[in-house]
Amino acid sequence: MEEEFGEKGQTVVRRAINKAGYEACQQFLDHSEFPEDLSDVELTSFIVTGINTILYASLEKPWITNEDRCDFDILWCPHQDRYTAFDCRVQRYFVEGMIRACEDFNGKKFHPVVDKIIPRGADRCHFSVEQWQDDGETHPWDKYSEELGRRAFDKMKGTDKKK
Repeated sequence: MEEEFGEKGQTVVRRAINKAGYEACQQFLDHSEFPEDLSDVELTSFIVTGINTILYASLEKPWITNEDRCDFDILWCPHQDRYTAFDCRVQRYFVEGMIRACEDFNGKKFHPVVDKIIPRGADRCHFSVEQWQDDGETHPWDKYSEELGRRAFDKMKGTDKKK
């Protein structure tokens, strides 16, 4: 789509994958039960574990770091032997939709951060998830997805500095 239709093609695909992520997560949330006495970060960790193990079929190791942050390692991912690090941007678009579904579900805004990924040679993918105070700017997850989208065009032109 990027090669054939440029930015418009990329936008159409991103929106479609966002919508699929939103719908998948919304259905997961609508058909799940959560203990009522969970703190915000415990609920977030609980939801993320469900997303990782059910929607992604990935094995994970979760933990609560503090009252505003949870972390998890993806120990195995069904894509790990096929995806390059750059291919993971497709999953980012799916996650964008899931982030919106979670926000609509509990009114909380969280920001996942990826600092290690298997396709880049790590033994696991590591994510942290923190509360995000909406400052009116673009969500940090979306901002980096936009950067990766720009890099896709740079790659096609042969001007991408990061490989």
